[in-house]
Amino acid sequence: MTVRADGPRPSADGAPADLAEAVSWLATAAADGFGKATADLVLRDRETAASFFQPVEVTRERVAAGDGRTRLVLRGTATVDPAAAADGAPLHGGLWDAYVRVGLGGWTKECRLGPAPDERRTLPPAGILAHRVVLPYWTKQHANLSLDVDRASKALGLTALTPADATVSPDDLLTVALPLYVPDSTDVTVRLADTASERTFHQASTLLPADGAGSLLQVWVPLRQMRNASWRIEVCLAGGPGDRRFHRLPLVLRAGRARGDAEVARPAPPSLLRRLLRRARGMLGAALKKTTRKV
Repeated sequence: MTVRADGPRPSADGAPADLAEAVSWLATAAADGFGKATADLVLRDRETAASFFQPVEVTRERVAAGDGRTRLVLRGTATVDPAAAADGAPLHGGLWDAYVRVGLGGWTKECRLGPAPDERRTLPPAGILAHRVVLPYWTKQHANLSLDVDRASKALGLTALTPADATVSPDDLLTVALPLYVPDSTDVTVRLADTASERTFHQASTLLPADGAGSLLQVWVPLRQMRNASWRIEVCLAGGPGDRRFHRLPLVLRAGRARGDAEVARPAPPSLLRRLLRRARGMLGAALKKTTRKV
């Protein structure tokens, strides 16, 4: 906001003569109260409208703008800790939108945070914090900042994994590099499912911080009991016993007949029959949703 330090002030008993005078009065009030200007960051649950203020460090600067005018520059740096962002408690599952609230010269303005310029529209990967999967993202329509808590699946980046991201050691330790941030060692669960039968193994596993913003999934696999079969690799990143959601990795663990004969590969493409069934289920689901909306 650019103002004049010697701008006109409201009269004690009169209204502004026109819109231009009203604007000049507001600008002068903003300049007078700039030393107490505030900026808040609010996280708001999209479903319930529950709102929580986040810690913000505010700086105020007056910059000469020429022609006797001064530019009022208000900057805020906010820290969001998903493990304590709800008044000291973790954010519950849902979509959380970020709002900025500015108070200046007797008026308050609230708006969504965004959009950021294209060249600065970068975000860190999803992270696992307080037993929740948190994904920061820009909304599609207006590129505003939001947080997805325990809802995202494909957007986590797990579908981009390749066999080069995984290794199997001679002592049966499976390691997979994941594009997920963890602050320290994090317990997760891996499910190994035989692609040709109903057999499954649930293995307690660990995510360890890796170089950069990623992590390493490490799990011991019982290869003696898995020989001569291919196994889907699924991981539960968060949630309690009654709320476990497994994410299927685009990888299979192929165990041969001999000891130590194991490799990580891409899953075989689905058969024609399976593709047709999948397409039929999708069409049926779309039809049911359309019927429900009409009712």
